[in-house]
Amino acid sequence: MSNNSFSAKDTDLSALFIGDRAENGQLYKDLLGKLVDEHLGWRQNYMPQDKPMISAEQQTSPEFQGTVNNMKDVLDELSARLRSQSVP
Repeated sequence: MSNNSFSAKDTDLSALFIGDRAENGQLYKDLLGKLVDEHLGWRQNYMPQDKPMISAEQQTSPEFQGTVNNMKDVLDELSARLRSQSVP
């Protein structure tokens, strides 16, 4: 998985940051998307004989939807704070 011939002296720090103008934005989106996709695939195939724990009925319940909406609100607030209170 790792390239043993790669060393710290070969590291270009600009590749590790999104960039002041989001120059590496697509790279970040691709890497995070891949990470999530691989984790979802692993979860879906981990114990194929298991039945789903979260039913479609539960997903449409007011409590579930309220929790999802709250999670979205919290992430929206986090995003707003990152835009207004962080240093690029």
